[in-house]
Amino acid sequence: MSASFCSKYADSDNNIGLEEGWTQIKKEAIEPLEIFLLNRTQINEKAKNLFTAQEYSRIYTLIYNMCTQSPRNWSRQLFTKYSETIENFLRENVMKTLKASKGPKLLFEFRLAWSNHLIYTHWMERFFGYLNKYHVKIAGEGSLMLKGITIFYETVYLELKESISFSFINSIQEYRLGTEDIDSELLKGVVNICLEMGEKSKIPEIYENNIEKVVINHLSSHYGSLASKWVRHDNLLEYLSRVDGIINFENKLCEMCLIGSTWKKIKKSLTQILLADEMEVILSNSNSIKNMFVNNEFEQLKLLFRLFSTTHHGIQALNMQFKSYLTECGQLIVNRFSEPIHWAEDSENENEENSELSQSMQNLTTCWPWIFGEPITVPFVNITCGILFVQTIISLYDHSRYLLEDCFNNDVEVQKTIRESFEAIVNLEVGCQNQAKLVCYYCDFLLKDSYFEGDKGTNDGHLNDKFAVLSSKLVDIFSYIHFQDYFLQIYKFLLAKRLLQYHLSLEKNEQHIISLLKNKCGAGFTSKLEGMILDIQMSQDLNIKFKEYLRYIKNGEMDDYEFEIKDNQVYDLNLQIVKTQTQAKIDFTVNVLTCSNWPTLDSSDINLPVNLKNCINNFEKFYSLETSHRKLSWIYWYGQCVLDYRLPTPDGAIKCFEIYCNTYQACILLQFNNLISLSLIELQNLLNTEKSIILKHIKPLYSDVKILKIVNEVQTSSDDLLFELNLEFVSNDNISPIMVKLPHQTEKTQKNRTEYDKSHAIEAAIVRIMKVKGEMTRNDIISHVSSQFCGYKPSEGLIIDKIKYLIEREYLENHQDDPEKLLYLA
Repeated sequence: MSASFCSKYADSDNNIGLEEGWTQIKKEAIEPLEIFLLNRTQINEKAKNLFTAQEYSRIYTLIYNMCTQSPRNWSRQLFTKYSETIENFLRENVMKTLKASKGPKLLFEFRLAWSNHLIYTHWMERFFGYLNKYHVKIAGEGSLMLKGITIFYETVYLELKESISFSFINSIQEYRLGTEDIDSELLKGVVNICLEMGEKSKIPEIYENNIEKVVINHLSSHYGSLASKWVRHDNLLEYLSRVDGIINFENKLCEMCLIGSTWKKIKKSLTQILLADEMEVILSNSNSIKNMFVNNEFEQLKLLFRLFSTTHHGIQALNMQFKSYLTECGQLIVNRFSEPIHWAEDSENENEENSELSQSMQNLTTCWPWIFGEPITVPFVNITCGILFVQTIISLYDHSRYLLEDCFNNDVEVQKTIRESFEAIVNLEVGCQNQAKLVCYYCDFLLKDSYFEGDKGTNDGHLNDKFAVLSSKLVDIFSYIHFQDYFLQIYKFLLAKRLLQYHLSLEKNEQHIISLLKNKCGAGFTSKLEGMILDIQMSQDLNIKFKEYLRYIKNGEMDDYEFEIKDNQVYDLNLQIVKTQTQAKIDFTVNVLTCSNWPTLDSSDINLPVNLKNCINNFEKFYSLETSHRKLSWIYWYGQCVLDYRLPTPDGAIKCFEIYCNTYQACILLQFNNLISLSLIELQNLLNTEKSIILKHIKPLYSDVKILKIVNEVQTSSDDLLFELNLEFVSNDNISPIMVKLPHQTEKTQKNRTEYDKSHAIEAAIVRIMKVKGEMTRNDIISHVSSQFCGYKPSEGLIIDKIKYLIEREYLENHQDDPEKLLYLA
């Protein structure tokens, strides 16, 4: 068959002629294909069985021979005719139909033309496949498919792209207006054509320039005027709800008709048109935003953030209103707690009964706008005004965190706003109180409360959930305090009292808070706190060694005294109201504290009982064997004593009580073993200590527990006071021990000491800045120095004093021509 074909269409030299060959190709391949496509009216209609295998093989062989014969190789001519045939079909048949169509019909015919074109190029590429293998590579032409797509783009699309874009956007617009339903399949098909055409023809951004760009540009013409009308007619919530509805509608429309990447651009354009361009009008009534905070309208705040976070000015406005709201709430707390009724002059009196104060504090638990009508609950039994204040700050902090997480999606800018707001709030003075001090005392309450919970069996060795949550919040609030060194000094003072009173019963909880502080401020900040706990831990081992030492000397040299060391870390002295000759047994333990770690604890010398003096002497001998380079100084204020109090009753029986007190109080009570009554002067002579020390420590004995009583209550001078044992003493609970309150010890000089500790750092900062700058004004120096300190803000007066000091030391000098400027002296 091949031989007869070649014979019929060959020249005299047996080569196939171009015209003869092309005529056969057109008749047997191209014309049947074109007839099929012209009669095809549905995109889903398949081109199956269009050519049989024999027909296809015959055409392919013919073209192959025409491209490989010599000397008449028709490859170049066939490639040209390939291109001309496709272009002619498009111009003569396809364009006529497309130009006569408009709107959705144009889009449908365009989709059909593209589908037909793909079938056309598919079969043409198969027939002319040999050109792809050799001619295209040798001549540097594009592939047959690329050539076919390019012809469609240049012949059809470039001429009709405006009409296609107009029809596309018009369909969307009619759907927006609700006049017609949208044929999403049709529009999506047009989008896919543009994408496929761009991908296969390597012509960039066909979809982006002719569909996406037109859709986005049309948003302005559609919504621009409407937005200006709505924003002036609607209130803020109505307008935001309308904008949110439009964004959701356009998002759905984009999913139906466009591609995912287009939505980001559409949303950006909508944000600009509906929010950014109208932001000035939206914010003209800023109270609308503020009222959302005041009224706890969380759903509205979520909507506000979702929309405003998309614009720079919007998120700025939201943060400004949020900051204003938080600072106003903080200022409200400070103002209400600053009333004089809430603060006693002496902190010892804070817990005293006061009906007016109690009523005022009760009111302070329910008057805040963010608590939803529920009172603020303090998780302690006995509370003070300071504790309630910190709990109120915590409730505001909880509220801000709820808004951040639930309404503002943990936005970084909102987190910054919360930080700035609380930095302003927690550094305000509350009456005469510094908040750093109040937070410290709240920590103290929290830790002591955890101790008593442990006594009740609620502490199983793990951190209590309430303690873990509250301690984390407290450290967060602490991080906003500028006077962190002042906080540290007070915290050390209170930690010392807790460690000496409770020893290591609170060790896990204490270490948890210290670890939180360490994470916030670094190891240097908490090193001394860790050292204090280490001292108490080391003291336990030291007391075990001391116990072994006492056993040794008891068996060897100390037969006159009896010493026992038990595990309870307290020492017992025997207190009787009748004179006794019985040798007392003393359980004696010592806590050795490193001076550099611990705060200064008030103490004063006092005449100790002989047996207690012997205990101290023996410990000093033992300690000298442990180390020869340390000197012991005894602090009696926080020493704990348990006294056995035996009180005869009228029926001749003896009632026994245990009295827990400090060393000073124990020494005072022991004087009444021999005498029923003693005057203040007699006590001073017996104890050989200051009168003020005796008055401080004896007051709880007659005013609180009433073990003693004052015989002559009305006196003109304290020197004439006469004290005697209260033989009518009755304990409220004969089983529970009698706990004597420790005298109050304050930290009045702590803040001044903090500023003194920072003075060298301030001087160094001034010198460092001036060394770089050479000359600066005083105000610039103050500004630069303040920015150098993180967590501590030196006062302007302190910086000025240091500038004067450095001028005297000749590090700086005044500028001769400008008195406001200072010069650095190298």
